Amino acid sequence: MPPKIPEPTGKTRTDLITAYAAGASLYTLAKQHGVSDGTMGKWLRDWGATKAPVTSDPNVDREEAVRLYTGGASLSTLMRNYGVTRRRMEILFEAWDVPLRTAPDPGEDPRVDREEAVKLYTDGTSAQALAQRYGVNPNRIKRLLQTWGVTLRNRKQAAQYTARARQEARGQALDAYRLFP
Repeated sequence: MPPKIPEPTGKTRTDLITAYAAGASLYTLAKQHGVSDGTMGKWLRDWGATKAPVTSDPNVDREEAVRLYTGGASLSTLMRNYGVTRRRMEILFEAWDVPLRTAPDPGEDPRVDREEAVKLYTDGTSAQALAQRYGVNPNRIKRLLQTWGVTLRNRKQAAQYTARARQEARGQALDAYRLFP
């Protein structure tokens, strides 16, 4: 077992508290002083050290991030651009007084006409066809339909609808052929 490292005192203790309050991570401080981050955390707690609220990040350009976000960029995009976590971006925006956008209502999508989609689906149109019609993912259509109380068809029922639709299309084609020989 390695020898126990004595707890810092005096100026070293003051420097650690100041560095931690300024935003230095436990990991960084622990590594600099040759102790585990658990030990460093215990020392700092025992000394009453607290972290100052985060108001900046060296990886994030404040003006650009705010401009991109208010221009419509998602938090996910900003996370990838700056290499930080979602929570970190949320904390920064809160500190910068940038209101976070709320997630849209899961039962609404401005691209999808609710009444028409429900009618078409109950009349036999597939979720895939609806998705193509409205320019959304088929899973989005299925989630919307479920949210709206529509019972989704299983694979067997969907196959029956598809077969019936093909028969109707053939019948219409034959009728048109008979009208215009």
